[in-house]
Amino acid sequence: RRVHGENNTATEMSCLLNQDILLSVFLHLEPESVCVCEQVCKTWKRVANEPILWKKLCEDMWQDKVYLPPSAVELFNKGLTKEAFKYALLDSKRTTITPEELCSFDWYFRFKYLAGEHWIANDPFWRGKDAVRAKFETNGVLRRYCTDDSLLPFRDTEITWKFITRVVGTSPDPGQFIRVSVNGFRVPAYVVSRHTNWGFIMQSCWVVYTSFYMPRPGVCPELDDDTLNQSLLTFQETERVLFNLGLNLDNLEDI
Repeated sequence: RRVHGENNTATEMSCLLNQDILLSVFLHLEPESVCVCEQVCKTWKRVANEPILWKKLCEDMWQDKVYLPPSAVELFNKGLTKEAFKYALLDSKRTTITPEELCSFDWYFRFKYLAGEHWIANDPFWRGKDAVRAKFETNGVLRRYCTDDSLLPFRDTEITWKFITRVVGTSPDPGQFIRVSVNGFRVPAYVVSRHTNWGFIMQSCWVVYTSFYMPRPGVCPELDDDTLNQSLLTFQETERVLFNLGLNLDNLEDI
């Protein structure tokens, strides 16, 4: 019995050692490879679901991200690291924004070249300054400001915002489209998208907002006009044409 017990102990120690070695190997794998390893056998599946492994995978994935969904952070802090990883990754594909998120960010704003020479010439961003800052307030007011307010476009202008549920030719998901009015006159809608850093982007045919610091032209090709304009939707071009014809956009949406 004593020998039999010693063999069992040796086997258990070997099993534990093997799992430790597996874990040290898995810690150097990409998430996709870990998921493949999980299918090999019960032991590999157990190791592949170790919270410490997914803790590292979360930290690696999140290190250069500017936004993390609070629910993912909460799961992470509870030790549910694999669930946190999955939740955050899925959320990064979301192209809608909640009112709470919209109003929580200090946005950066600039005009696109399509806005025309007048607006480009008066935009601090295109004059070598930081992008104008913007705040979407819970009362529906949109405020813009910059370090030198004398450079600020739209000074003494009333700007308001609201979510819209329908535009010409399409019905967006809730939180996908935002309408801004300048002195009561509605301008082409903003569409929400995501950056690879998981921050939010909002753009129309003429302007772009980011929920993170807006880099200088050429630093981030993802935010250059040529790239952004490739993702414009058909209705945005329609709204641009109608706006330039002097037509109000009120009838193109549900009030």
